[in-house]
Order: sequence, then C-alpha cells, then structure tokens
Amino acid sequence: MQDELKESIQMFQGEEITVWQVEKKNGAVIITINQLFDDHIFDCQWLDEKQTYLKVFYTDWDSNELCAIVNPDGKIIRKGIRSLKGYIEKYQLFIVEMSGLAMGSEAINYLLSEFDWKMGVVNQRGEFIINPAYDSIRFDHDQELFYVNGGRFPWFDRFGKLAAES
Repeated sequence: MQDELKESIQMFQGEEITVWQVEKKNGAVIITINQLFDDHIFDCQWLDEKQTYLKVFYTDWDSNELCAIVNPDGKIIRKGIRSLKGYIEKYQLFIVEMSGLAMGSEAINYLLSEFDWKMGVVNQRGEFIINPAYDSIRFDHDQELFYVNGGRFPWFDRFGKLAAES
C-alpha cells in the first residue's frame, strides 16, 4: 500500500498556510512535513515512483528558496540544497548543488564561503560521499562513475572513492 502526499490549506495565527502530510491509504497521518521545518514550505513532491524520498521546497529566514530531501518516515536527509541535480535511484544517491550560506557553520568543513554554490553527492544518510567542491557533476550509468567539472579528472565511483586521476 503506497503512501499519499496531501496538501491542505489551514489557518494558523490568522494566516492561511499550506500543510503537507504523508498519509497511509487508510487516512492515518504518518508525518506532517511542516512540523519538520522552521521555514515556509511552498512545494513538496515524491522524488521517485517508489515514494522512497520527498523533495521539499522551502524558503529560509533570508527568503532563499532551497530544498531538502526527506524520507517517508519524516527524517530530514539533507537541508540547505540550492538545487537537486540528480537522483541515482539504484544506489539512493543524490547529486546536489549546495549553498555555502544555507549550510551554515558546516560550510567551513568544505571551505565554502557564504556566496559559494558547489556540487557534491549525498548518500541516503545525508553524508557527502563527494564533497561539495565542484562546479558540475554527472553520473554515467554505464560506467557507474561520477564525472566532475565536465568530465575532466578526477572521477569517482559510486562509493565516492577516487576511480582515476590524471
């Protein structure tokens, strides 16, 4: 039985807000997505047909439009994503473009300034297997390699390990 993503308009402190919920077919609410965020959610979609992950679009305190990856149990996998560039369903990996500002103090770990937008790859636990340090990343399904910055070296395998270097 698949879960259903529902949206409804409700009044909260005199204002209309859109409330997003994941429900079982019998109507039991699994999670109310709005309760996971302190920010305004403006859209929510299943990332795949298997309903493995939700892509939640929100605006932060500074009115930046960002997205987050959430599993159907209500666990936020990763927030502060400027853009979700790809999902490798077979391995549950996400190609993300991160905003240094949205990453907060975590950005220091990756040498990102608040104005940087860099791409990386995140696993199903929200951990970077390829750090957000690249201008572009693509996944070649035939070779099962990630190519960064237009296909120039280095290349990474699906575990984030260096596969080849010039």
